[in-house]
Amino acid sequence: MVRSLFLIGLWLTLGFFPVSAQQLYDARSMAMGATGVATSSGTAALRHNPANLMIFERPQRWNITIGSGGFHNSRGLTLDHTDNPAVYLYGFDRRQSRTDFPSTGSSENLLNQWFNTTSLQTYQAQKTDLLVAAVTYTGQNFGVGFSHSIRGENSYKIGRGWYDENDIPLDNLLVNNRILQQQQHLRHEIGVALAWEYDLISGWLSDLSRIYIGVNPKLILPVTYTDNTLHSRFGQPASGSASISHLGSFSGKSAGKVSDFYRSEIERLQTDNPNSAYFNPSDLTSFAGIGGGFNAGITYIVGLDNDITLTTRNRIPTKYSLRVSASINDIGFITYNRNPLRVESTERGQTFSDETLYRSIATNEYLGNLTEFYDFAGQGPVERQLIADARETSTDPIRMLLPSRVNVGFGLQLNRLVLSGEIQNPLNSWTIEPEKRSYHIGAEFRLIRTIPVRTGFIFQSGEPVVYTAGVGLDFRVITFSAGTAMRTRSGVINFVPNSTSFTALQIRF
Repeated sequence: MVRSLFLIGLWLTLGFFPVSAQQLYDARSMAMGATGVATSSGTAALRHNPANLMIFERPQRWNITIGSGGFHNSRGLTLDHTDNPAVYLYGFDRRQSRTDFPSTGSSENLLNQWFNTTSLQTYQAQKTDLLVAAVTYTGQNFGVGFSHSIRGENSYKIGRGWYDENDIPLDNLLVNNRILQQQQHLRHEIGVALAWEYDLISGWLSDLSRIYIGVNPKLILPVTYTDNTLHSRFGQPASGSASISHLGSFSGKSAGKVSDFYRSEIERLQTDNPNSAYFNPSDLTSFAGIGGGFNAGITYIVGLDNDITLTTRNRIPTKYSLRVSASINDIGFITYNRNPLRVESTERGQTFSDETLYRSIATNEYLGNLTEFYDFAGQGPVERQLIADARETSTDPIRMLLPSRVNVGFGLQLNRLVLSGEIQNPLNSWTIEPEKRSYHIGAEFRLIRTIPVRTGFIFQSGEPVVYTAGVGLDFRVITFSAGTAMRTRSGVINFVPNSTSFTALQIRF
């Protein structure tokens, strides 16, 4: 049942073509510049700010959402992604072949689009965030909610030397950088939320304003985890000496089903035996550990234009209101205690005179499947030997903090116009590249009451501006939404979508 829900929801979520490094949420949020701390409500509030469970967008008290989520690819999506939704599982399911995943496909295109003339390496990130199902209820003095999500991240960094035979000058050396890093996580999150009005403060405020607070504790059931680093760098003096120096090592951590795969892969490199199967969706119920965390938030809402609906028994927010909110997301931990694996090879410093040891250059991109980590490294005999020499160093449980962040923002609603702004600041990150503080602005306008049109922008220091857009169908009981985010590619001027999100079905009554 879990597998069927996951695959159906993933197809619905990702099968429609068209953000930032932050994790994805609902389609409305993405379309409005990835804002949501102040403007979310209903089931979306569970992920952005549980205090907003107290806020009604409409008079209905119940909200049910099935199949909502998104996918992010830092290097951009193509129309081919809509033809085969299974490609979104590529980083987690070894049955998806390399050719199924749309890519630039060759070292020449990769170098032209993703390396500049001085860069030594490139970075890629893929993230999936699927809200399988959620339900919320808002009462007169409280709000409650339940949700089940499947979230995954797959990121890697590739040294330019895998594709470029030309050495690059660095610190008086000609360097051929063959570093390869990869991190991957896949987990279930089951949350139960509670929100209420903070009467102690609200009692001192105007009848046209309220303070709401909320908390969403979560049970986390991780499925897979891995973190591998192959450090391999060749260098020779800029004077053109024939001697070549090499510094390299390999280390890895993993848990769950992926540990079985890694053990068999290292054995295969040592003995040339066939490798075992890695992971497929049927393993979604094979948990690698346990963890816990929570989201928490606070919202201050002020009614505008002398609208007194906040003072009625139902306390429904007005169509003219200002919200100021703050939230903290994903505070918690995960302990991987099933098949924890740590492997490491001895750091090696060597000197060679034979350039063929590192002139074997890959012709296709490294596309991020964990089975490719070994095949890709196998392009060079030195890198292959580093992995083959890896030995298990510890089987103690692996403990990690969740990738948390704090958000502060506002939402201004003037009948059919909604304006939002938000600052998101990462507190802890899992990504290879450290996440940065980001600034978000968004808007929603309803020229026709049932068709909200949304747009927004995301700003990050040193990164291209991300442009977002989306549309919805908003009836009294049923809602559908879609959103996308796009940015410029590195090295070219055209815009490409790099995130897409879809709310398959939202029911209110």
